[in-house]
Order: sequence, then structure tokens, then C-alpha cells
Amino acid sequence: MKHNLLNYFALALLIITKVGYGQNLSNQVYQSPLIIQDEIEYFLEQQHYDSPYPVTFELKNINRTLKLKNCTGNLHTQFASRKKNIAKPLIKVSCAKPRWSITLAVRVYLYKDVLTLKQATPKNTLLQITEVQISKQDVSLLTKGYFENYQQIKQFQLKRALAANTILTPNHFKKNIMVKVGQVITIENNSPLLRVKMTGKALNNGGYGDIVKVRNLSSGKIIQATVIQNGVVKVFQ
Repeated sequence: MKHNLLNYFALALLIITKVGYGQNLSNQVYQSPLIIQDEIEYFLEQQHYDSPYPVTFELKNINRTLKLKNCTGNLHTQFASRKKNIAKPLIKVSCAKPRWSITLAVRVYLYKDVLTLKQATPKNTLLQITEVQISKQDVSLLTKGYFENYQQIKQFQLKRALAANTILTPNHFKKNIMVKVGQVITIENNSPLLRVKMTGKALNNGGYGDIVKVRNLSSGKIIQATVIQNGVVKVFQ
């Protein structure tokens, strides 16, 4: 009899413990900030970045006191704006049931091998290949462009004196006309899925980084493209 009472007592204690544990789980009614953070990082990792190096992300800490109801389905992640800012995108995470959404800022670091100066260089210098070097740099904030090989800046003249290790951008050089009206030029398509080269005729002059009108000689269509080097323009999609 005493043995049976001990068994009943142990069983009752086990039931009470399980019930209490279940109540603790049910009390977790708020969405975990860590899960939201993981969703954003996974979403960004699926994007296409034109870089030979791994892209890194810096997500500002989510407010740990944030109280969003626990999502009963899958979280939906997307860019908060159609106009994407590569370096500092806004990411929206939402839930259908219960309905809520949150928008968070992320810092994206995109690295490429680009041209930099080996040493301090005075104004009006025509840079020689021995005066530049290729180095790995974060280019995500270089919205005006950058250079990846010497041929892109050959015979370019500096507008002002620059310090050593400066990342070279179009703003550092005096404007050189690289595409002239009537010139037969090469059109490059920058689609990540399909890279195509076509022949076109320039309809106006342009220097590096300028947007010019070009007639595609195959289709006859007039398109807009960006000048990237002498006699070459690129269509960005």
C-alpha cells in the first residue's frame, strides 16, 4: 500500500511538471527577435551581388523589448522600397497571422578589387600604370562609380591632388569624351542571368558614367546606356 502511494505521488508530480512546462511554452506569445534577424540575413544572402568576395551584413540590434505577437505561419521578408539602396537597404519583415510588420535598416558591405593610388599624386597628373594598384575595397557607398582596370583610366588627367591609397572614381578626373555622336560602339547587357554584347551607334557624346542614347543596329531601337570605357556602353537592369 505504501509502495502504491509513492507511485501515485510520483505520477502526480510528473503531470504537474509537464503542465507547468506547457504553460511556460504557451506564455511565449511574442516573436523572437533572433528569428527576425535570421530571416533578414537569409533573405539578403539570396540576393545577387556582383562581387568575387562574400558579402557581409551588419544588422542593427533589434529592440529586445519589442513585443510582436508570435507568428503562426512563415515570416515574409522583402525590400521595403522598390528603389534599392545597396549599402543601406531597408528590409520589411511581416506576418499574416496575426498581422504585423517591422522595417529594419541593414548595412551591406560589398567588396571588389578596384584601382587605388600607390602614393600621393599631384593635380593634373596623367596616371601611368606604375602609379596605381589593385586592392580589395568596400564599394557599396561608391555610387558615382569606380575603376577595376587601368585601361579604364588610361590618359585620364587628375582634377586635384590625391592622397595615397585613394580609391579612384570618375569624380577625380577631368571629363574625357569616350563616346562620340555617330560612333559605332559596343553595347553590353549587365543582366546577371545573361550577358550579351551588341553593336550600336551613339546618338550623343558622353564621358565615363554619362548616360547616352544609342541606336541598337540589330533591332533599330533607341536605348539609354551608361558609358563605361572608350567605345563601350552598358545597359544596367
